[in-house]
Amino acid sequence: KTKADYVVDKGIGGVMFWDLSGDYDWYPERNGNKGEYDIGNTLTRTLYHKFSDTTPYDNRLSISPLPDESLDVDIELTNFPLGDQNYPIHPVMKLINNSDVTITGGSVIEFDVPTSTSPRFGSWSGDQVEVISKGHTGPNIGGLAGDFHRIGVTLSSWKAIKPGEAAEFQLVYYLPISGPSNFTISIDGKKYRLKGN
Repeated sequence: KTKADYVVDKGIGGVMFWDLSGDYDWYPERNGNKGEYDIGNTLTRTLYHKFSDTTPYDNRLSISPLPDESLDVDIELTNFPLGDQNYPIHPVMKLINNSDVTITGGSVIEFDVPTSTSPRFGSWSGDQVEVISKGHTGPNIGGLAGDFHRIGVTLSSWKAIKPGEAAEFQLVYYLPISGPSNFTISIDGKKYRLKGN
């Protein structure tokens, strides 16, 4: 209950817990004769009641406004290596150009990643990766100072992704994340949000 109150007070908007199979409850009609607890729903019931009585919180997809103009581009993250090959984490980021605009070399793809990971990102594809902004540095004693790091990937000058084509990049990072999210793409200095965002 205390943790749920903290989530509500801070406007965090949700929880994660480990392990649901440890959620026990006492049902007199079921447990009275056995003298022991059974799998129950104490935890989920408590969270449900705490969260159902809250007011809406300030949930935003991005801490900074996305551009008004969009471009029909999709980005997929796939091919996450498994087993002993999964570190550092190096999925394939696939950019699919569904627009009628050529994405030229030197274009910049930007995205947010949560500050629960470091802003240490790279590319095994030869594309330039830089930290646009750090949302948090230092220890997380007392919580994280910010929500997102902003990362930018600059396409190699020789790359051009024509309408209907796709290109793949191999990102490299060091802690699991939810995301990336809030993608933008800048082509010849003009920034667009992705149509699906």
